[in-house]
Amino acid sequence: MTDDDSFLSLYNTLSDVLLSSASSTFQLPALAPIPLRLRNPTIRLLLRENRRLGRLIFAAKAGPTTLHSLCLRYAWAPPYLRAFRSSPVPHSSDTSFPHFLSLIRRNLAKLRYREERSEARALDTRKMGRFF
Repeated sequence: MTDDDSFLSLYNTLSDVLLSSASSTFQLPALAPIPLRLRNPTIRLLLRENRRLGRLIFAAKAGPTTLHSLCLRYAWAPPYLRAFRSSPVPHSSDTSFPHFLSLIRRNLAKLRYREERSEARALDTRKMGRFF
């Protein structure tokens, strides 16, 4: 082998030989059908907020400077911090902020589950309507 093209050619040839011998010797598993991804505007919004909460939790655990820089960089971050500071739940230290965010994320996950289940039922209803 002297260059990348010869390496790729030899690699592809050997891969084909190995895959063909493996498929003739072993029963390869069937590919599972790709599940339908349920995405409506509400689910997309819940997913976006879930990602944001994950970033905030990471920043809060990393330290106050990381959290501060995240709040300066993104306009969506400070409202969470303000909500935490104005919440009636007593908080004694900065370590409770990640817990506060975790509770919000847990509730968002429950909402997402309900929304996806509702969307799946609506999709099934639409499919069943086609057959009758």
